[in-house]
Amino acid sequence: MEIEETGSDELLVLKPVGRLDSSTTPAVQDRVMAVLARRPRHLVIDFTALDYVNSSGLRVMLLAAKKLKQDGGRFTLCAMQPKVREVFEISGFHKIIEIVADIESCTSAC
Repeated sequence: MEIEETGSDELLVLKPVGRLDSSTTPAVQDRVMAVLARRPRHLVIDFTALDYVNSSGLRVMLLAAKKLKQDGGRFTLCAMQPKVREVFEISGFHKIIEIVADIESCTSAC
């Protein structure tokens, strides 16, 4: 899986491309944890190019949110495709992880 990275440690944006499933989750988790080790103040995951997520992908997002909160940072997901958003809503993760409509909402609020 390709993961684009932009921004700085003040506001860092990761944009995974493709599917976040059991075959791609280990690589995504490694990348996210490496980014979190740099202790960004605000990490945004841009889901524009992500068309599928399963429970293993949800787990990575939850781990990242907990770690960043523990370190005093902010974690936001944005620009979800409707099917991906539905997975977060059915699982209840939308209640514990900040989700916004688009990347502009993240960058203007920081």
